[in-house]
Amino acid sequence: MTMVPIYWEGLTTAQQEQAATDNLIDLTKLRPSDVARVAYDHPLDVDWSSVIFIKNFRTVNQQVDTVVWTANEGFYRTSATPNALLAELSAISGVSGFDQKTDLGYLRLSGPVPFVVGSTMLVSTERPMRANNVSWLGGQEVANVKSGAHLGNVRVILNNGAIAIFKDSPTRLRKKLDEACQLRDFEQQRWALAQEQRNLVYGRSYDQDLRDYPAYRDHQLLWAAFRKAGYPVGLADVDQILREVYACDPRSWHLTDER
Repeated sequence: MTMVPIYWEGLTTAQQEQAATDNLIDLTKLRPSDVARVAYDHPLDVDWSSVIFIKNFRTVNQQVDTVVWTANEGFYRTSATPNALLAELSAISGVSGFDQKTDLGYLRLSGPVPFVVGSTMLVSTERPMRANNVSWLGGQEVANVKSGAHLGNVRVILNNGAIAIFKDSPTRLRKKLDEACQLRDFEQQRWALAQEQRNLVYGRSYDQDLRDYPAYRDHQLLWAAFRKAGYPVGLADVDQILREVYACDPRSWHLTDER
């Protein structure tokens, strides 16, 4: 398969020629200095639907650039941290980390929490033992996951046939990608249900779990808010408070007095 040249744009000339010749890039060996293009805009205008990889180089004691690789723009580096980039995605999509965590819990999937919105499926990878930032793989660009030549590496075949190598295990990564797909499908099902409810058309039948999701999200949000505020409210009380709120019950719960 002929390589799409734009995949390798932004790399230094030597790195670009090598990647194009091999149709492969080893991200375990990539360094920020291997990326010639620098993006200075804040916030960045990222084409999130085509993100292949967000490479974290930061450690607890080292502040260095982040490298972003997209299918439509190639490589560039930025001073923004991976966490800051995900915060920008959250801001423009209106989907919070809490939303993602709630969806994960509702579907009884395991962490760490991916970021799934529309066709974009970002899965954390190359997770360091001690650091606040991780790398992210764009699952929508992945065709297959195989074992790397070295223990602790994976060899990921992209949709256009290019190969990326980075640190992860095939078993873990396949599981996380599958969970991201489940979250994407669940999001699409909720959107379809919302459209039918908006049009007052109920010709299709939906799983009761799908209909119960809004109440579950409210419950998780309220419980998290009470814990954040330091109020020792039990789950049964949270259920009762929500029932009263849904029913527009005007009576108040004097939690401060009861403490």
